Amino acid sequence: MLLNGFPNNDNIKIQDIPLIINTIDVSYPLAFIDYEEEDVLGINYTVEDGTERFIVINKSHIVDIGILYQQDINIITEEPIDENEDVMYQ
Repeated sequence: MLLNGFPNNDNIKIQDIPLIINTIDVSYPLAFIDYEEEDVLGINYTVEDGTERFIVINKSHIVDIGILYQQDINIITEEPIDENEDVMYQ
């Protein structure tokens, strides 16, 4: 279904699409599908320290899957602004 969002590009593989996968109790932002079977989904996902982890998820626990766009990645990686900092001297 995700590949149907790219109808004019046959070169895109499911492994190349960054996703956000939400389960009943955990969210996996910046995840990539590695393999899929009837009842499980194997994904690689990036944790806060920038390292990549692999996990197998039971499909019955998945709430939704969405494509992660560049603006979403910018929000995740954006450094917080110090509100007490005087921007006049930067």
